[in-house]
Amino acid sequence: MQRLILLRQIGNWGLIVNTLYGQFFNIESSLYIGLALSMISIPFYAKTKMWDTVVFIAFMTTINLLSAIHGVPGCK
Repeated sequence: MQRLILLRQIGNWGLIVNTLYGQFFNIESSLYIGLALSMISIPFYAKTKMWDTVVFIAFMTTINLLSAIHGVPGCK
């Protein structure tokens, strides 16, 4: 469980830093980094049965993946 807590912390803090990176430097690469950071926190939330958080992360990950693949409007 300690490993899952560590992954959740890395994922959550990484998303905060990644949001700043995306806002001020490169939003498209930030989307891909955010995907990885989001995915490493899902095992913790699944193990603790926080299904609303798992669904929210999956939803936002899907939107970010589509934006990363198709491009972000206004960023070209």
